[in-house]
Amino acid sequence: MNCLRYIFLILSVLWLCDSQAQEHFQQFTKSDGLPSNEIYDIHQDINGLIWIASDRGITSFNGSYFKTYDVADGLPDHVVFEFFEQKDGTIWCTTYSNQLFYFHPNQLTFTAYKYNHLLKELPKSDQRDLVIMPDSSIKFRFGKRYGYCHVSKRGELSMIDSESGAFGYGLLTDKEGYFYCTNIKASQAHSNDPILTSKIQIQSPYNIARNKNSILVAGIDYMQFFKDGKLIKEEYYHDAVPLKAGLDKDVFWIGNSTNGVFCLNENGEVVNHYAKGVASTCYFEDMDGNVWIGTQATGVMMYPNGLIHSLSDSRSKRISRLSINSKKELVFETNDGFTYIYSGSNCELIHRSSKFVNSVGQLYNSGKYVNFRFLTTSPTRTVSIYRYSDDLDAPPITVSDLQLFNGEGDLLYSRVEYDSAKTRIRDAEYLGNQIVLIDGETLKIINKKHKVVRTQKLDIMANEFDVYNGRIYCATKGKGVLVFDSELNLVQTIDKRNGLLSNFVFELYFKNNEMWACTGGGLTRFTKFEGRNTIKQSINAKNGLTEEEVFDIEFIGDTVFLGTHQGVFFFRLSDWDKILRTRAPLKFQLTDLLMNGTSRPSLFNLSYNENDIEVKYDIISYIQKDGLTFRYKLIGFDEDWRETSDRSVVYKSLPPGEYEIVIQPMFNGVPRKESIREKISISAAYYSSWWFILSVIVGIVVATWLFFRYRILEYNRSLIREILRYLMHRLKPKSNTFVVRSNGKDVKIDSNDILYVESKGNYLDIHTLNSKVTIREKISKFQDLVPDKLEFIRVRRSVIVRKDKITSKNSEVVIVGEKEIRFGSTYKEAVDEIQL
Repeated sequence: MNCLRYIFLILSVLWLCDSQAQEHFQQFTKSDGLPSNEIYDIHQDINGLIWIASDRGITSFNGSYFKTYDVADGLPDHVVFEFFEQKDGTIWCTTYSNQLFYFHPNQLTFTAYKYNHLLKELPKSDQRDLVIMPDSSIKFRFGKRYGYCHVSKRGELSMIDSESGAFGYGLLTDKEGYFYCTNIKASQAHSNDPILTSKIQIQSPYNIARNKNSILVAGIDYMQFFKDGKLIKEEYYHDAVPLKAGLDKDVFWIGNSTNGVFCLNENGEVVNHYAKGVASTCYFEDMDGNVWIGTQATGVMMYPNGLIHSLSDSRSKRISRLSINSKKELVFETNDGFTYIYSGSNCELIHRSSKFVNSVGQLYNSGKYVNFRFLTTSPTRTVSIYRYSDDLDAPPITVSDLQLFNGEGDLLYSRVEYDSAKTRIRDAEYLGNQIVLIDGETLKIINKKHKVVRTQKLDIMANEFDVYNGRIYCATKGKGVLVFDSELNLVQTIDKRNGLLSNFVFELYFKNNEMWACTGGGLTRFTKFEGRNTIKQSINAKNGLTEEEVFDIEFIGDTVFLGTHQGVFFFRLSDWDKILRTRAPLKFQLTDLLMNGTSRPSLFNLSYNENDIEVKYDIISYIQKDGLTFRYKLIGFDEDWRETSDRSVVYKSLPPGEYEIVIQPMFNGVPRKESIREKISISAAYYSSWWFILSVIVGIVVATWLFFRYRILEYNRSLIREILRYLMHRLKPKSNTFVVRSNGKDVKIDSNDILYVESKGNYLDIHTLNSKVTIREKISKFQDLVPDKLEFIRVRRSVIVRKDKITSKNSEVVIVGEKEIRFGSTYKEAVDEIQL
């Protein structure tokens, strides 16, 4: 009886994993940005973008948004059937009207095939298996017809083996290796393909696909599968019609009119079934292992790579601890004190704490939910449970902040003093007939009489520890895993040098002579860890684990569960090797550089007035997009990182200098290693160059000497000042704008608009024609900010006015706009010389 129950449990777990893998998909429809819900083909280009063909044009998708192209963009027809990528990355497309076109993903210019006028005369039908030959000629076949069409590079159209025969259909390859359907008589007479010499006879040429050894044929109401020239499978359909079939990588597939897509291996065996109950038209597996299904009326369904999944009811929950109860059910607790039990179909909330309490540990074999609060030996005190010991085979130990209890609630150890959260008891385990515990940063052993008999300082906080083969393995917050013997002597350190992804280790798990380490950088599996030569394998974001901080791990049968800040993830242990080979589902790329609104190949060696900069970028990710933001920093200009959700970064009126822009994607506030770095250099204006400044100084000295020489300076001081002012005005740049920092923002001000500036302690109020801008600056530094400092005059200690904005003056005041400003006696002489 127990054996049958065990078998049933294993089968249930396997069914759970399979059903979870198939049910977890994303669906995209017109409401998400598709131009139509009727999809004909899906493809991924050399840059990682997904392309979707529909009855209303083609659409690119980067994981975040869709962009559609139709006849207005150069397509010859709005009904596009299939994509055919060539070796150079160029993608050819077929259409309903037999009009071909092509484009390259790097240019996105759609070009019609130059001999489309020849194809217009052909009967409308699905063009299949389009190839561009080395001599630039093309070949393609039609669904439901014999032979194939050939158009030479000179525009000569011919139909090859297109005549029907009385003996049915056969398959043939021409001398250049092109595979097509012809009449059975021709195929038997001319075949030079070893698979086809067995006189294969098929019923219809509607869909055919082959690899080296196997051939799939799908007609209007049947399917045939051949291997090594022999028919090994044949099925007829009554209610379900094959809409399309093909070969993607090593997977044969059939899109069904009523029941999704069936995937077959090279033996004709069904290995996967997607989009159950949905009319499906195409199947595609992208470079990251995600499966895309095109449907006849419900858009696109995307199934993540099928290896690492998230538990849907736990998504976006911050998981603090996992556990398994006696019924082999998963129990998980969130950081806000909510505890759930997952029975295989849904999650049930079993406890809600009124405050933060880590209360879920191993639940042992009681078959009951954990008691979250219980009375200690003091009848007036209630203790919050911090955790339970992890060893299910040993008597249970309950850990509170300062005390340990056995399964009956009897006190095993107590420490009365309480300094801070840093010194609480974090874990306890049996070591033979003694107990080991972590008390703050100290490892302690207590004997049967509950007395401390040995201690060892760790000099670092430890999250937890496990006793394995007589050794104590401590997971620390910064030193990796510290290993001690039974006498508390340090015998080994396992850290990043030995293969850990991070030295912040949150949980350890020992299973079948292996150690699993949950770290701040992912999950590491050690198959040999006792000694110097460790054998390790790790998974993180590069393998599809979208949250790298792993806090806990549990096993149920072949299923591995991980607790993270983004919920519970799970995968099959038997898929471990496949997961290790999974590519990172993320491509971060620069898309354009703009200077003053104009696209540029580089932002290096810009002139002083080419200082409005925009950097555009994009990210391609079909799994990691929840919580996606970006941060950027202009080194040489910004002191701190800035954050944005936009796909571009803009800087206006950058001052001359050497800079470097750095942009990084972030998921849930955590920066990724991928980044864009671009050098920017802006040269100084000519009037700031040494030769210009030197020439001005020389000119002023010469002019001054001449004035003194002819005694003109004594009589024309005001005139000279105005002449110099006029000269500087002519030599100054066309733009008198400058940039100041106000309330955390960069503000551009035109000097010509300034009326006056008033000092208020360490701040300046800059009054312009339309506004007031307050900056943190001393008034003595103001004229260093503006490019035309001669236009300003100080009329009192706290006020500077612009000369050409003074409308009137008398012996006591100057009037600027509508403001009457009294000037000080110290500045009276300067005010008297102002020419209105």
